[in-house]
Amino acid sequence: MRAVHAITNFPRVYPGEATGANEQDFCARKLKAIRHLDGVCQQHVKATARNLQLAREHRLRPVVLVRNIFDIVPSLTDHFHHESRHFPTGFVPEWFLNADEEKKWMFTIKLHLPWYLNFLLSWQEAEQELPIYWLTYQQLFANPTEVIRDLLCFWNISVPEKSIEYGLQQVAIQNTRMNKGIAGRGQLLSSYHRQELLELVDLTNLPPRLESLIGIDAEDNT
Repeated sequence: MRAVHAITNFPRVYPGEATGANEQDFCARKLKAIRHLDGVCQQHVKATARNLQLAREHRLRPVVLVRNIFDIVPSLTDHFHHESRHFPTGFVPEWFLNADEEKKWMFTIKLHLPWYLNFLLSWQEAEQELPIYWLTYQQLFANPTEVIRDLLCFWNISVPEKSIEYGLQQVAIQNTRMNKGIAGRGQLLSSYHRQELLELVDLTNLPPRLESLIGIDAEDNT
């Protein structure tokens, strides 16, 4: 959330237990060290019982950022191939780098997309315990100013309108990683890959509201 950092001047913090390919669960020691500090963090973290306990204790107000689940497949596959095979969603063997694209996509769908679905299910249930703001990449890209206003309201933060404009300009100038969240890449998937992914999603019994957030239309369930 570089935009929020630029707008509020809140420091970027990382209250996670570990980095790299490990699960990025909240760390009680780190949270305690910054408990009197207003900060911004971004983590790949599921709403486990321990994470929720720490979130309640430290009055965290999480924003759950999701994207079209079909788009995740080529994006994550590219990350494994061009950036790093080490990621919290699971292990990627070395042979993956030399596999054909269709096999890479199927590997990603069957072995790594379950992490994302577990992520969704955990935060869906966590809504009963914490205030949560659900946000999609598409919403953020379509109207960043309005989204930032809503986020600041959710966090009970007041800033001048000029600060919002300045922060968004700074993020645009920096050309951040957020620009890599390109929408529509899931259309590259074959009908076979899409069906495999839809069968996984079907097991979750996600409500239509959340299915819509991750790009599942009513027609996909017929």
